[in-house]
Amino acid sequence: MSTANTPTLKEIYQPIESGLAGIDSEILKILDTPDIFSKQIIEYFFESRGKGLRPALCFFGAQLANDPKKIKESIPLAASLEILHGATLIHDDVIDKASLRRNRETINSKWGNKVSVLIGDYLYAKSLQAVFLLPKREVYALFLQTSVELCEGEILEIKEQNNLDLTQDLYLKILEKKTASLLGACLESGGMMAEQSEGVLLKLREYGRTLGMGFQIIDDCLDFEGTTEEFGKTVGIDCNGGVLTLPIIHVLGSMPQNERKRLKEILSATDDEGKFETVKQMVVQNGGVQYARSIAQEWMNKAEKALSDLPTSEVKDSLKQILDYVLSRRK
Repeated sequence: MSTANTPTLKEIYQPIESGLAGIDSEILKILDTPDIFSKQIIEYFFESRGKGLRPALCFFGAQLANDPKKIKESIPLAASLEILHGATLIHDDVIDKASLRRNRETINSKWGNKVSVLIGDYLYAKSLQAVFLLPKREVYALFLQTSVELCEGEILEIKEQNNLDLTQDLYLKILEKKTASLLGACLESGGMMAEQSEGVLLKLREYGRTLGMGFQIIDDCLDFEGTTEEFGKTVGIDCNGGVLTLPIIHVLGSMPQNERKRLKEILSATDDEGKFETVKQMVVQNGGVQYARSIAQEWMNKAEKALSDLPTSEVKDSLKQILDYVLSRRK
């Protein structure tokens, strides 16, 4: 796996561009409402979408059938998965008191927490409704189980907030539920639409989940490497909110006792405006980001191994390229 000359997402997504072209209109169709206020907020939120990774993974799963009809049939599913993801982001922003996402004001900052929670609930309900209209009944259980895991991950993260003794294993458990479960479900559900065998579905799930682990670890690294302008959201929000990520966890476990005590005191501070910059300096100097990136690479290697038994295809090539893209991304 090499990050040299990594293709752009547009290039990686080329085999499924017909599906992605229909996503925006399908999302608005699913979320259509006669309520002008709700419609305004929904359109505002989806005007600036992210990388489209979740619907893309769904389409890649469907594309394994090598049948354009499967891509078309999967558009409502892919849109529903993106809507579910949107609901989690809106709720996350309320919990994190975030004011910026994708370089735009968050819904909670713009309209308040009450509206944000209800809009997030509406998105989840509509995504569920759309999924239950699909002809593939196998997808229903997967979608519901993934929704449960997402909630469990969020609850576990809140439970461990301000736990300065958080272990790497527990951190990874939170990631598996909060991020990896959805990426695995996107690819697996696409494979279900393409009527793939249980063996192939297992490999798709494994790839999606291991990709998700590496993706989130890189996300946590970017908090210490980039700027708010590059990242599109406020850096340091996890640290300032008492959420420990892998770079900090590693440094706390590896530095001398006196330095560990000092870092814990800084992390415990609630009124220090320069808190994150101080933590960032200590984490970078003590190899926290470098270590976390090495763990992300290990997860990407596992994801690549999950693909090894799949037959050669454009889909397989694109899924390999996604691994390089994630490792090299800056936002």
